[in-house]
Amino acid sequence: MTVKRLMRGHNLLEMVVACFIFLTISTGLVGVWISMAKEMGLANSRLVGQHLAEQVMEECVAAGYKNVDALNGARPDIVMKEVDRDTEQRFTYKVTVAVTPMGAGAVVGPTQQWKVVKVNVAWHDAVGDSSIEFKTLLARHD
Repeated sequence: MTVKRLMRGHNLLEMVVACFIFLTISTGLVGVWISMAKEMGLANSRLVGQHLAEQVMEECVAAGYKNVDALNGARPDIVMKEVDRDTEQRFTYKVTVAVTPMGAGAVVGPTQQWKVVKVNVAWHDAVGDSSIEFKTLLARHD
């Protein structure tokens, strides 16, 4: 009577291939995770810039045609501090408002007077210098 030995387990080549596959997939996932973290940071700074521009534009519209000139010019810088994993980052947002009369040749009513209001928010992030600009028209109502 012969006794058969059953081979159980894995050989070394199978283990090396399994480790290689696991490390390849893990490296790819870590790369995607790092990329997504950077994109979220950039989206966050852009969202803050957009919110600031909207807020200042609402102030300009609320001031109206007669009072909007008082808001013309640069505002004090706004510094936002962000802490992520014990790393502190500071973002400085520069807000400027430009109020100008409507240019010649514009298609508007003959007696209507308009002002162009531009709100620009600029900041520096991981990509470099970024900015966002909102523009609207204010009409004179007598």
